[in-house]
Amino acid sequence: SFSFTAARVAPACVFALTVFLVARSLSRRHGFAAGAVAGGALLLMPRSFAHAHFAALDTFMSCAYLMGVLSAAWMMQGPRTWLRAPLAGLLLAVALLTKLHGVFLVPLVGFWLLAFYRLRGVVPLLIWGGTGLAGFFAGWPWLWDDLRAFGRLVRAGGLFRPTIVADLPYAFSRLTTFLGTSVDRESISVWYFGDSYPDTDVPWHFPWLLFAVTVPIGLHLLALGGLGRGMRRGSERARDVLLIAAVLLPLVVFSLPRVPVYDGTRMFLMVFPVWAMWAGRGGGGLFDWLSPRYGVRAAATAVTALVLLQGYGLLHYHPFQLSYYNAALSDVVLRPLATIRGRTGNEHVAWAVSGLRGAERLGLEVTYWGDTVGPELIRRWSDAAGDGACAVIAPTLYAGHELVYETEIMARRGQHFAASPASHCGYLIVYNRRAYLGHELLEVIEQRTPIAAESRDGVWLSGAYAVPAAGLDRGAAALPY
Repeated sequence: SFSFTAARVAPACVFALTVFLVARSLSRRHGFAAGAVAGGALLLMPRSFAHAHFAALDTFMSCAYLMGVLSAAWMMQGPRTWLRAPLAGLLLAVALLTKLHGVFLVPLVGFWLLAFYRLRGVVPLLIWGGTGLAGFFAGWPWLWDDLRAFGRLVRAGGLFRPTIVADLPYAFSRLTTFLGTSVDRESISVWYFGDSYPDTDVPWHFPWLLFAVTVPIGLHLLALGGLGRGMRRGSERARDVLLIAAVLLPLVVFSLPRVPVYDGTRMFLMVFPVWAMWAGRGGGGLFDWLSPRYGVRAAATAVTALVLLQGYGLLHYHPFQLSYYNAALSDVVLRPLATIRGRTGNEHVAWAVSGLRGAERLGLEVTYWGDTVGPELIRRWSDAAGDGACAVIAPTLYAGHELVYETEIMARRGQHFAASPASHCGYLIVYNRRAYLGHELLEVIEQRTPIAAESRDGVWLSGAYAVPAAGLDRGAAALPY
């Protein structure tokens, strides 16, 4: 079996580094209260906290994006920007080497430099971009072959021959392949307002809605207060605009037609640390307003209590924070979106309900990554199934997906997981990724009492069922093989 325990240490450490950077950068510029609230806000955002427990690149990308934004702002402080630009460029290279999302920094910082610093920003922009691009190629040996191909192209006819533009994609074939990986793959289905969409056809408001309903309401209010406070401070206007744009750009990009977006908030997870900084600004402003009126101790107590209350969702949904939705999720708020889509029937009636139960009634994804098939569920199934048993995992979204759930206890008992109903296993373990569970499979499991199950707020997230081979065959059409 595979064990991801060791691999999870790295994202956990990087998440701790991200919390530190958020808190430290705010405390140095806006005081200890702002920094403490910012660090606490990021720590208490359930979706960010959950992703930090997975052996995946998204937490690394969030940290690299934050470092790229902060280093760009730092680059323009003081007169010697040419000296700071190469260091900021190296962090751009780190972001580009981490994940494709690092390219967001290029237009973000580029337009910001030219908009606010005009001619003074040209030299640092060239140094920053050149260092980042050089570091990107230097740090990825797989791309060195492109540099050799480009060198041969230059030696063959120079840079000024008529066909040079047409020849460049062939010279940089590996870079072109890398840039095309975001779209050159199998489509992923997304469950949104009760319908299944291909990832390139998800409605434009998907990232905005998910961002609005997956951050605790109190942190949103603090961040909005921080935005209002920041817009009134003229001395740091350029830095404030960069931090606002760092939140908006990913959301705008993933709202564009044909841009794939899926897996809940994962595609735009990098906006959460920057949003936590704005929550810190709001928390610091609230502390500054309360202190002269009620004293420092009372102000600190009130702000601390307000921030800690936002941790309810983190604790309540543990360890399934990817299923978190805040209390703003209600039919009162979301009915207009359902109406715009032409859904005016009663299927979306969820009056004044919130959280995961409201998400399910409104037709949003209650889980997507299979994290709800946890060790405890597998242990209970293993104890009940007996030696030599096997179970079909559904849905499985890539080759070998089922193997990541197998445990050492299962190996001792001769148990295993399969991906196909053709294996004729006597058990089914399914998690509630609705876009990949058709009506046939849902009917199969609804007719049976689970051996073991995980749920929150009365919404089932995963379950293990004893299912005869005939039942699996009946539900096989729903499985994405």
